[in-house]
This record gives sequence, structure tokens and C-alpha cells, in this order.
Amino acid sequence: MEVAKHPPPKLATASVTTIYLSSNTPFVSGMKRVKRHLDKMQRKRLGRYVVVFGLGKAIQKALAVAMELQSLGYRVKVYTKTMHALDEHIDEDAGTSEMVKRPVGAIELHVYPLADKYKKTL
Repeated sequence: MEVAKHPPPKLATASVTTIYLSSNTPFVSGMKRVKRHLDKMQRKRLGRYVVVFGLGKAIQKALAVAMELQSLGYRVKVYTKTMHALDEHIDEDAGTSEMVKRPVGAIELHVYPLADKYKKTL
């Protein structure tokens, strides 16, 4: 029996920028991506915060990004949640497949932009 893992669906929101970090995302790249969206948001007055998601193995990476952003003076709110991923169990002998729901731990970070007088550099 073979197992094909499918990622959970990505939640699309028009008013909030959402960034998904994976366990393969380099730390500095994740930081730059979040900071770039925060700077753009502040310049154009779009939205109130950036949402950063880390699922499964990426929770540690997302928390590391959150800690670094906090040390730079950004306000970060942390929410934990459980999302559901789908696994497809394929039985090649019988020619059938079955979809099974699997819970995955996730972390959701809300990162708020800095006020101009408190802005620090990376």
C-alpha cells in the first residue's frame, strides 16, 4: 500500500497578506519576505498585519522568525491550531484508493508593522 500525502488547502484572504513558511524555507529568506510585505503595507496603508503560517515541521522555523521579529521591535501575536491534511492510501493490487484525514499542528503569527519612530534595521 502506497501513501500519497496532500498538503492542507491554503486559506486565501483578500484583506490580509498570508505567507506560508515550509521547513525548507531559509530563515533569512522568510525574514526578508515578511519584512518586505510589512514595509509595503506600511507605505501603501494596506491591511493591519501580515499572517505567517507554519505547519508541521515548519512550526520551529515560524517561531524562529517570530522571535527575531520581536527582537527587532515588531509586535507578534501567536496562535496555535490544528489543521487537517489529506492522505491518499493507494492499494495498487486492488486498484483502489482511500482518502484519510490527518491532523497537523500549525502555528499562525500575526505580525504588525512598526511605527516610524521605532523602526529598526535587519
